[in-house]
Amino acid sequence: MVSVINAILETTNTLPHTPVTQQDILEKVRAAHWKERMGTNGYKGRRGLPLEVLGQVVKASLDAYKINYNSLEIVQAKREEKSSRSIQKILLSRLAQFETQGNCLIIAHFDQGSFIRDLNIPHISPVGGFNLNTKKVTLLDVDPSQPYPYQISFKAFYKGISTHYNHVFKHFGYGRGGYIYIQIDPTP
Repeated sequence: MVSVINAILETTNTLPHTPVTQQDILEKVRAAHWKERMGTNGYKGRRGLPLEVLGQVVKASLDAYKINYNSLEIVQAKREEKSSRSIQKILLSRLAQFETQGNCLIIAHFDQGSFIRDLNIPHISPVGGFNLNTKKVTLLDVDPSQPYPYQISFKAFYKGISTHYNHVFKHFGYGRGGYIYIQIDPTP
């Protein structure tokens, strides 16, 4: 989340002299017990941010740093072919908008094991690019085991955000991934 806030602040020419740090944002944004959820014991045993909670934290972060945005949408991905068609079509359009117009951001909430050989756990990363010709999505993965951004096909990307998380995560509010779409207001 800190990279998203810094990127928007830089784009809108409102970045302070020093970039916002993870500790800064955790202290400033108190929505959904975010700081506690990122700690070793979590908040009441719940660690991380399920998709709906991520949406609350993103909105609170934008508001805390006085970032203007036109809309923020939490999109729960669906796996079933019939119900996923329209979601995939809109997502492709938004990825193209991100790449060509630069007036929006997309934060993916996905099963990390769908993209890299790692644990199959819920994970969050901002989208960093979209190749209009190859339909490859670049993820700016914040996992320290990933030293560089990586590209995956749109098909793999959608599979990762629409996969049901392991049943052990259900008790903690995790069902399935999706994405947060932020339409940036260009006026400072």
